Amino acid sequence: MSVTATTQIEVRQVTAQLLMEKATLRNLSLDEYLRTMAENDGAPWPKTLDEILAPFRAEVEAKGYSEDDLDELFTEARKEVFQAKQEQANQQAA
Repeated sequence: MSVTATTQIEVRQVTAQLLMEKATLRNLSLDEYLRTMAENDGAPWPKTLDEILAPFRAEVEAKGYSEDDLDELFTEARKEVFQAKQEQANQQAA
């Protein structure tokens, strides 16, 4: 047997409009869209920084990188990006 519940919430007009647009893009009614989000735990907010960095942290740990290794890796990457931007600026100036 299936049990259902009805809940009413108040949201700002701009939020309601955004939700309607998202539902329309998926060819769903607002009720269907919200039900699908709730049932799939599809939170509309972004992931936390810890969630975003978890795969990177796992890889760092698996490869046994030290803090010095990471510092060197990022320093080298910054240098490469800086040099590439300098070269691009020089080419545009020429």
